Amino acid sequence: MNNPDPKTGSSSQRAKAASTATADSLRETVHEAAGKVSSDVTGVADKMRGGAAQEIRQIADALQTAARELDEGTSQRRMFDRLASNVDHVAKAVTDRDMGEMLNDLNDLARRNPMLFLGGAALAGFAATRLATASARGRSETAPATASMKDASVTAGMGGASVPELTTESGGM
Repeated sequence: MNNPDPKTGSSSQRAKAASTATADSLRETVHEAAGKVSSDVTGVADKMRGGAAQEIRQIADALQTAARELDEGTSQRRMFDRLASNVDHVAKAVTDRDMGEMLNDLNDLARRNPMLFLGGAALAGFAATRLATASARGRSETAPATASMKDASVTAGMGGASVPELTTESGGM
């Protein structure tokens, strides 16, 4: 009774072999897809890093220009020169290092000095919030004027007589 049916045994072995082959194929496909995604993300990150490094270098150049405008030997000139040099070093580091190295350095900083890391993150958050609100405020201030100008040009373009007049606060033109 311990003798299994030869047909059942061979079909279960075939099913096991087929499932193993399917799993291996799926694993290889997922590995290839992950490699492609990783490569694509690395490419995008490298482009962004290049742009960021260029902008950082422009800031360093602006600081160096500002330093040249100051009197030779003053503490302000030395401060601007040192600041320009440090910002230029940051630009070179961003250019020369890959994203993985920079993330590892950021992780190391967070482990060594968590308060500095949290303070920097909070400062970056505040700056991003200020930038977003200023950008939104700028769009909302220009949007009504643009809409009014569109309405006026559409009405005038259609031959309508109701083109709104622009008035000053005193009520006249």
